[in-house]
Amino acid sequence: MNILWILPALLIASSLGVGSCDLLKKKSENDTSDRIVDLALRPNLSTNTGHAITSAGGLETRYTNDGAPIPVTLEFRSRGTLVSVTVFDEATSSQRALDASDFEVVNATIAGFTGADASGVGASYSFVLNPNADGLVSVRLAAGVVRSVVDSSAESDAGSTSPLMNVESNNLLLVLDRVAPTLVVTGPTRTEGNSATAFSWSATYSDADVISLKASDIAVITTGDVACAVPKVSSGSTSATRSVVLESCTGDGTVKIEIAGSTARDYAGNFAPLFDLTTAATVDNTPPVITVQGGLPVVGDKNTLFRWQVAYSGAVTTDLKVSDIELVGSAEGCSVAIGSSMDIYIMDIYINGCQALMGTLSIRIRSGTAEDSAGNRAAAVGTTGAVAVENPVFVSFATASDVVEKSAGVATHTVDLVLSEPAPADMTVSYSLSPQYSTAVNPTNHNMTSGSVLIPRGASSGQVSYQYQGASSGSKALQFVLSGVSAFGYRTAVDRQVMRRLVKDSGAGDVVYKTVSVGGGLYDSNGHVCAITKDDKLRCWGSNGSGQLGDSTQTRRLRPIPIDTSANYLKISTGGDFTCGIVTGNKLKCWGGNSSGQLGNGVSGIGAYQLQPVPIDATESYLEVGTGRAHGCGITTGYKLKCWGSNAYGQVGDGTTDDRTVPTPIDAAENYAHVSLGDRHTCALTTGQKIKCWGANSEYQL
Repeated sequence: MNILWILPALLIASSLGVGSCDLLKKKSENDTSDRIVDLALRPNLSTNTGHAITSAGGLETRYTNDGAPIPVTLEFRSRGTLVSVTVFDEATSSQRALDASDFEVVNATIAGFTGADASGVGASYSFVLNPNADGLVSVRLAAGVVRSVVDSSAESDAGSTSPLMNVESNNLLLVLDRVAPTLVVTGPTRTEGNSATAFSWSATYSDADVISLKASDIAVITTGDVACAVPKVSSGSTSATRSVVLESCTGDGTVKIEIAGSTARDYAGNFAPLFDLTTAATVDNTPPVITVQGGLPVVGDKNTLFRWQVAYSGAVTTDLKVSDIELVGSAEGCSVAIGSSMDIYIMDIYINGCQALMGTLSIRIRSGTAEDSAGNRAAAVGTTGAVAVENPVFVSFATASDVVEKSAGVATHTVDLVLSEPAPADMTVSYSLSPQYSTAVNPTNHNMTSGSVLIPRGASSGQVSYQYQGASSGSKALQFVLSGVSAFGYRTAVDRQVMRRLVKDSGAGDVVYKTVSVGGGLYDSNGHVCAITKDDKLRCWGSNGSGQLGDSTQTRRLRPIPIDTSANYLKISTGGDFTCGIVTGNKLKCWGGNSSGQLGNGVSGIGAYQLQPVPIDATESYLEVGTGRAHGCGITTGYKLKCWGSNAYGQVGDGTTDDRTVPTPIDAAENYAHVSLGDRHTCALTTGQKIKCWGANSEYQL
């Protein structure tokens, strides 16, 4: 309650319960001049109700210094409602008694007026002042109603009863304040968080003189299983602001605060009310959940692309990187990639290239790969999604064909075997001889039979040996076949399954060869051989189901027979079920199967085979030719590369996967010196001695 006093008097005493007012002293009693004496109440007085007076007005009286002043006291007693007036006079006086009409009141009414009705000397009056509304309340003692004793000399001189001293004005002004300080709470600064979040509210008081907010005044209201540490209260950005902070909130749910009443008061003694309309914050300590499915397939080798699917729930951001993936188990040589997705909450982990011969592979995912709106980071995922890695150890003949010289007597011949990896355990390799493709017979020419050879653990190669009878005359052919391989606890497989050997008899009358080409790949049914003699004549033998021997039939030949006898051959190459060669004049000829256009004669189809050599790309001249399973390539005399035939894997090299039935220019800006064709891929050497490859790459052959 703010109270303003303005009391004109010569002496004012205010009895306010627990305090009193100090007055500025008037000038000396001996000062005889007319003057204005200003008296003022000192501020910061207290009432008997504990309320404070914040300001006080001045007191003014105008008088003539002739005779003793009349002391008048106006006393404020209880919340500005009870007023007591006392009039003192040191001499007899005709002063009349006061009544309620002698007081001028603004914004209030007088009730219960009591007091003397005699001369007024020493009289005391009291009444209740009832304010009409909050604001300024004024009570004034009307001018002229308090008179001094009449000086006889003055009266005889003047013949008047006018007082020598007239209290011209005196009043009490007070402000009634029943409005409590206001409290506004804003926040929290974070509407969602976890145990690491500091939730902060700002409490701002208006019209408060004293702020006493402390932690015990804060009620923490929660839902769910949320529990927070004791609130912290600290100074805010201004003197009227306090900051309330909740930290270390565990559990899930919501939290808000209530501030108790009486945490601040104004000068009038009004207390701030309870504040319970704060905004709640969401407490979330549950991190995003990661679900991993896979891996698939459950068994694979270095060529297998294993896949795990990672799904996030409850996340707003994800940040899964290759560095977050930890491989567990047989991870030798493995490469990891993360597949892109339109859905940031579902990702694929791909792993391939694993080189382990036998073992299991699992993954772990490090923590922190996703975050929710409360700032919780995803936990780590333990070992999961095991797959079996089984890379077979391949056994092959060291070469697809060779030529050995026949000796005069019995000689030991060997056939070399090679492994793709050192044997992880003792390996048993089974082999046999294909009599239908061999001209050398047992026991006349050799003692070779079906059997097996042991390759010990750690070895990378082995040998098959047999005895050859040198007494027999003429060159003979043998075809060896690998029929199986095993190693306990490991996967094994045969790679190059067939090997052809020519045992050459250089005696008189024997045919002498200068080059040989073996076709047919891994399949016995397509196996055929062609060779050029020292006098440039072509001979072929073996499988002939598609006319690949070129003898105008489809009859299998057990020994070399002359082919295209009128032509001299410079180069020869045997493919899967077809053959191509370069004759004198650098002209290209091809024959045999043509299901994919591999002859290059402009047609293709199952029945489009040619049983004898036919000219190909007749206007072009070739230096070299090569054949694959069902495609061919040649280098022209201008060192340009042309290819044709099957192109499902891009092995032709024209940038498409469309079969080509005629020789098609490849990489036209480059000059090539040599070309070599695989099953479904091609490699070539440029004139600048650079290698280029294209086509299938399932075994990293490119």
